[in-house]
Amino acid sequence: MNKISIIFIISLLMLLLIGNIPNISGASNSTGIILKANVSPLYIENQSIFMQLQALYFVNNIPQGTMINYEISIFQDNNLIEKGDISGQNGMIINAQLNGLPVGLYSYSIVASSQGVISPINSGQFLVTYPPVPYTAYFLSNGKFVFHSNQYTIKGKYDPNYTFTIVIQYVYVGGGSYIAHTFYNVTNMTFTPPNMGQIVAVNVIDKWGWINSASINIAQMQFIGIPLTYDFSYYQRSPYSSVWWQNLLIDVIIIVLIFLVLIWYVRSRT
Repeated sequence: MNKISIIFIISLLMLLLIGNIPNISGASNSTGIILKANVSPLYIENQSIFMQLQALYFVNNIPQGTMINYEISIFQDNNLIEKGDISGQNGMIINAQLNGLPVGLYSYSIVASSQGVISPINSGQFLVTYPPVPYTAYFLSNGKFVFHSNQYTIKGKYDPNYTFTIVIQYVYVGGGSYIAHTFYNVTNMTFTPPNMGQIVAVNVIDKWGWINSASINIAQMQFIGIPLTYDFSYYQRSPYSSVWWQNLLIDVIIIVLIFLVLIWYVRSRT
């Protein structure tokens, strides 16, 4: 075999070998930043705006040990309202806090950057709304309804600027209901419904429109609370309340019988 043939065979084997080697450089030529943001759709007026941010900076598909800088911008009607910067370790979840905002609809944009690389923009909207007006409401044992606002003036009186609407509904066992009374512009009141065997349901609505806010959970996105109820029909049909004296008499008889049996047993042993 001459030299030319040997060189040709070696060259062919090298070409075949190179063709079976994975193209590592081509598969790893990827660099960028992945950005995730957890922004609530709802915040309360003038309370801090909290966001959770997480970004991953990678080079050749490998996360890097570096710092990430986040830039947060908040807009209303395309006008920049607030801007903030925060930094954190690559890949870690960090909590960002911005100043509270007035009531309104806002949009936001967030970008992350590291080593001259900038992430795609993460954007969206959120709402800032009025806080529920605090109050106290309950039924007494006789069905009397008691209510008062917990919003006071600097003099310790009920604030007349924060009034409520109280809607009282009667519901009957077996079906049928109607709104019996509606009280407007209320800061404190009591009401004793007549006992007609009905269930009394009370809805408390504050000046902003929150319904039964004492039992809502804004953090869990529960925006309508449960009405307060008092069931006259329960007390009318309560078996214990109607036969309590019979039960008491039976208990007394049982105790007396046990006592007589003990006396008989002791005497029989002596």
